[in-house]
Amino acid sequence: MRIILGIILSYIVHGAIEIIYLKTANEIIWSMHWGFAPCSLPPLIAYMLPLVGIIGGYYLVKFWWQIMYVEKKHWSFNKEDQLTKQ
Repeated sequence: MRIILGIILSYIVHGAIEIIYLKTANEIIWSMHWGFAPCSLPPLIAYMLPLVGIIGGYYLVKFWWQIMYVEKKHWSFNKEDQLTKQ
């Protein structure tokens, strides 16, 4: 699931980079990288962003799994803990 979120985040970053690129570029060459819609970014950047999203999502899962389930360092709301702190 986090890998899918990584891909979605990579497309949001792609949109932000493309907006900045369109504002600063002198000459824009449109191409169809994925076959969905025209893209102004160079092919290397357009293909690397989803790949980075997949890899980043995978390592995010590994990192959070270690913290949440192995080390058990997560937030928990326990009414007994709240009563003892008062």
